[in-house]
Amino acid sequence: MKSLELAVSSVAVLLVACTAGGGDKPPVFGGEGANIAGASETPLANAGAEPEEADEAGPCAKPAPRGDRLEVDDFEDADHKIFKVFEREGWWYTATDGTEGEQVFPEKGTFAPVPLPQTEASPDNDYAAHLTAAGQTDWGVVWGTTLRWIRKGIGCPFNASGFAGLEFRAKGPATIWVNFATPDTTPKENGGKCSDKCWDSYGKLVRIKEGWNHYEIRWNQLQQEGWGTDTRFDLERVMNINFSAKTNALPADVWIDDLKFLPVGAAADAAPTASAAAKGD
Repeated sequence: MKSLELAVSSVAVLLVACTAGGGDKPPVFGGEGANIAGASETPLANAGAEPEEADEAGPCAKPAPRGDRLEVDDFEDADHKIFKVFEREGWWYTATDGTEGEQVFPEKGTFAPVPLPQTEASPDNDYAAHLTAAGQTDWGVVWGTTLRWIRKGIGCPFNASGFAGLEFRAKGPATIWVNFATPDTTPKENGGKCSDKCWDSYGKLVRIKEGWNHYEIRWNQLQQEGWGTDTRFDLERVMNINFSAKTNALPADVWIDDLKFLPVGAAADAAPTASAAAKGD
């Protein structure tokens, strides 16, 4: 898994979630470091400090207010941004392990929804994300979005504790690892708090069938893969939503549409946050 850590680090910006907001362009990918037009990078809760100190200082030290809008993206605006709601921002991206001769769509460093086939489109549903990959031999490919709470030009991890999980429609066939990056699984240099065996984010393996079907991922179904640093899943500090295809699941050809957070229907739907667990709640 060391090769995975190094390869993902080469596209560090993809997983940086605590940056200043307000730009009109998505991050720049491909290992050159990321920026948003007119914005500068802001450390996550004093990234240079030890974890205990980092929790007590910085603009992102306290969890953001709970998110309250279910919609993530229906892709109907055909752009690279998630559905914009009050004090929430996110940009879609594509990243790969850089295998020579690889094939990927959307191309590495880009993301754009495409028109649905005419037989599948409707007056209210014309676009979806079409994701394909083949030829990667190191760790594979990831399509995902950053997820930030924005206030006064500062971007902090998103608080998803008011939801029960994520739902979406998809068609394959494909086997996809859907995971949710948090500061505890993201390296310090990328805006997180992890210092060893990073990127092992909580997720769930989803086997996408042929034809359009509805899929739900609940927080209490998530787990780490087990090769990285062992940590709790902190619903109050979600930095990214990722759809990953590993080398043993390639080639991959999957359509994704109508991403939404699941409303909490019962207390058992929501997993405890890291802060609540630490308090013994």
